[in-house]
Amino acid sequence: MKRYFSILLLLLLPLFTFSQNGYLYAEVDSNYVTFWHTGTERICGALYEMDIIVDANQIDWLQNNVGDMAYCICNYDLSVTIGPLADGQYEADIYSIELTGPDTIYYGTIQFEIETAQSPDSTSIVSQYSGPCYNMVNIEEQKQTNFDIQVNATNTTVYINCPDKYQMTDIVVFDQTGKCVFRTNVSGITKTQIDISAFSGGMYIVTARTKSGLSTGKFVKY
Repeated sequence: MKRYFSILLLLLLPLFTFSQNGYLYAEVDSNYVTFWHTGTERICGALYEMDIIVDANQIDWLQNNVGDMAYCICNYDLSVTIGPLADGQYEADIYSIELTGPDTIYYGTIQFEIETAQSPDSTSIVSQYSGPCYNMVNIEEQKQTNFDIQVNATNTTVYINCPDKYQMTDIVVFDQTGKCVFRTNVSGITKTQIDISAFSGGMYIVTARTKSGLSTGKFVKY
């Protein structure tokens, strides 16, 4: 029994991936596939429209945020179903495009296989889902941690540092109105800097996802 369970687990692993922000997996039905991104942490007020790019056996899933800005963070479940697909091994890369700018944020890759013998002329989106916000947390309610934020003398750069036992994976900056003005996805760093030369004068709140949870800090641009 244990041997059969191990074989089944190995077969399922390529379809299920843990990313730095939520869980990624695929559900294959004949020559159609549904991609899921569950528990992904985004800005409250987000609403996603999905785009799919298929190039041979490489697929890009783009989650485009067309919602509103809000001064809080919560979790979302997102999915998209596409097809029909020709038989073969596939890789799907998952990205989002947020309201803070045109840069894409990479979340991870899903591998899956289509085993039908069909050769469709084209592949399109069959359905898509952008779930409601849950586990909402107000930014101001987050506890402070050992989170050092300093602005340089010319008010053009913010330096962010945290202890080695914490590692930042996602950084968001809000202005005084709660508008998200900057967001970046990083990979386990303890030091970084942000160009604030285009920011207006005023107070800003910085949030960073670390190994210990969500941390916040403030800085003022004069």
